[in-house]
Amino acid sequence: MNTDSIAVIGSGSIGTGWAIVFASAGRMVRLHDIAAAHLEEAKRVVAGRLDELAGFGLLNEPPAVIAGRVSFTTDLATAVVGTAHVQECIPENRDAKLEVLARLAKLASDDCVIASSSSFIPMSQIAAILPGRERCLVIHPGNPPFLLRIAEICPAPFTDPAAIDKSEALMRSCGLSPIMLRIEKDGFIFNRLQGALLREAYALIAEGATNAADIDRLVRDGMVERQADPRDRRATRVHLTAQGRETAARGAAVVAGIEARAFADLEEDDARALGTLLDRVIERMAPGDRA
Repeated sequence: MNTDSIAVIGSGSIGTGWAIVFASAGRMVRLHDIAAAHLEEAKRVVAGRLDELAGFGLLNEPPAVIAGRVSFTTDLATAVVGTAHVQECIPENRDAKLEVLARLAKLASDDCVIASSSSFIPMSQIAAILPGRERCLVIHPGNPPFLLRIAEICPAPFTDPAAIDKSEALMRSCGLSPIMLRIEKDGFIFNRLQGALLREAYALIAEGATNAADIDRLVRDGMVERQADPRDRRATRVHLTAQGRETAARGAAVVAGIEARAFADLEEDDARALGTLLDRVIERMAPGDRA
């Protein structure tokens, strides 16, 4: 087994994001997709994202060097055999994920961790009947993972502690902060907290109480600052060079713009519909799960 090689299964936005994270950390990445056309697009995406990151001063190596660590294949065995870690990134469908994980379990070495990038499906709902299920767990990244440097590690009750430890170590080695989910919860932690905030934001906009720009400023300039560790804020402000401060400001503006566009594009009826949908999700939760 090559401990420096990682297989990423699925070349969409999460798959290419993981490829950038792993390759930027010095790992050799084998990116798989069933469609050659998707891989061609993935090559363009990876190269483009790396160029953008370099433009913001967020890479430690030239983009071409990092991109050179990513290979592309439509053959699953070529992607998986001999790797230390497999990160599945296919669409959110339990049956499809079970089918893919079953194939991965046959191809991967016995000590290879098999992780799903699912954003809400617990592993026990995917791999409960899978032989070799003890090396399976969910590692849910922020999106995009090369900017949101967290990863939720969500094991099932049957996941081997060694697989959990390896996953945590891998995330740390890639510069991600691992967040451990101690018991399985639909939606995990990130999306449950984010969903509560988004529901209120959509409702407030739909009611005419505020607008997207003010919510964006409140979260960015108020809530984020309030929740951050003051020591981290001081260290950031002291150690950022002038160029770094400019980069941080530009990066914040990019993120803020994305969020603002997401809200601004909502029509009033859409916002109400989203609020109603989130209400139904909350109603289906057990009482102890509700915020």
